[in-house]
Amino acid sequence: MIVIDAFMLLVVLFLLYILMRLVRNDAIFIPTPKKQIRRILKEVGLSKKDVLFDLGSGDGRVVEIAAKEFGCKAIGIENSIVLYYFSKIHLRNVNNAKIIHSDVFRVNLSDATVIYAYLSKKLMKMLKKKFEKELKRGTIVISLDHEIPGWKSIKRIKTGHFYTNIYIR
Repeated sequence: MIVIDAFMLLVVLFLLYILMRLVRNDAIFIPTPKKQIRRILKEVGLSKKDVLFDLGSGDGRVVEIAAKEFGCKAIGIENSIVLYYFSKIHLRNVNNAKIIHSDVFRVNLSDATVIYAYLSKKLMKMLKKKFEKELKRGTIVISLDHEIPGWKSIKRIKTGHFYTNIYIR
């Protein structure tokens, strides 16, 4: 009985955490299916010469697929300490993969050739200035579910229940 009560308490706390993030319009961890990640990365022509930054990398699945299957250097930026350590352990044996525990606004993105972001509408709007300041011309920006205000996507792909927008800086 005590185990069930403790479990229910954890479930309630988790749901309150998600509700709090949604109310603040922050990004929450919703993993994209690996099949869709592969499709998106193929669509942009990811290759060994690329440097991919995954903003809000969650469990590291995008970083893992980009590094293992496409051979590029892949860097995840994750603000949640729990997801950071989970992905750090998960990716410990993956070459060319790195996870940074930080806020995306504190990391310089100028080395990126590809940006992958599944964040909130609010964060994408805030990131627009950072992208325009730091990204080199020709950098590909992949945004799942939310558009970058004022940018024109070069491609829009139906991925599951939402669209993925692809931009070139």
